[in-house]
Amino acid sequence: MQEVEINFIVGMSRCEITWLSRCINSHPDAAVFGQSRYWGRFWVEPNQNGKYGEKELGRILQIWRSFEWDATIGGEEGCLKSLDLEGFKAMAERVLADIPRPASPEEPFKALAREIARRERKKVVFEKTPHHINWMERILRYLPGSRFIVLRCDPYRFIKFHKAQKDIPFHPIACALLWRGYMIAIEEAIKRRGDLVVVVDVERLMDDPSGELDRALDFFGLSRTDLATMVAPGHIEMPRDPKSEPGPEDYFWMNLIGSKIMRENNLEIKKPGSIFFPVAKSILLFAPWAFSILRQFKNEMPGSVSKYLLRWFI
Repeated sequence: MQEVEINFIVGMSRCEITWLSRCINSHPDAAVFGQSRYWGRFWVEPNQNGKYGEKELGRILQIWRSFEWDATIGGEEGCLKSLDLEGFKAMAERVLADIPRPASPEEPFKALAREIARRERKKVVFEKTPHHINWMERILRYLPGSRFIVLRCDPYRFIKFHKAQKDIPFHPIACALLWRGYMIAIEEAIKRRGDLVVVVDVERLMDDPSGELDRALDFFGLSRTDLATMVAPGHIEMPRDPKSEPGPEDYFWMNLIGSKIMRENNLEIKKPGSIFFPVAKSILLFAPWAFSILRQFKNEMPGSVSKYLLRWFI
């Protein structure tokens, strides 16, 4: 079976990483799918022989069937052309059915990438899952030829992007921990695997989208194409809803939790203003917020929730 080059788009969630992915997917030689969360949040542990048998592959199929895949599948610009959602799920089921048993953990993922490349008539496949930045060593253990686009965002833009999203409840403590966790993972990736990583900064992407995308294409040996004009709105934009603006509690928790990394990276630390009542309220609301998120993760994840979440705290 023909091999395909498999790479990854990882890094800070919700900071227009979907827009970046759709731009790359518009390239004549590149296809992007995701987010699969295959190597991180929805990692299925191999059996005692280090393989996937019917039990493990059945769990993977159950996970794939439950996904909406809305970042890269649908009628919008920059999405996969040959597959709608139901077609993608049917394709995934056929791919898993055809894998010889037992299978190495990378085989389902590689088989899915090969089939996407064949259907899209592309030679390079990227998978987009932001938190895979935390699992690069696992990915490279099974896919040693992979390389990574890493999206990085400054802390206060990160707050705005996350407050603008409505599908997961926002909490300033969690947001600050998440940003710090991404920054630690990004710095570790640059330190240990810098030759496999191209970092795309949101600020540069906003100022010069074509230039920043060209830099990423050069890293992967892909021809320069004006990708930034292919996907609406044509360039990256900040959320405009006033409700997404950081409040005193957002500044307070980000500064408290992230200030060390901010200073190390010469990032501006902004003053929070009057904080007593907003911060007190955020403390009171943290426990019920955390309970609801933990319950959601426990219902969805096949593996250890605590092992996954600890990646954001260490």
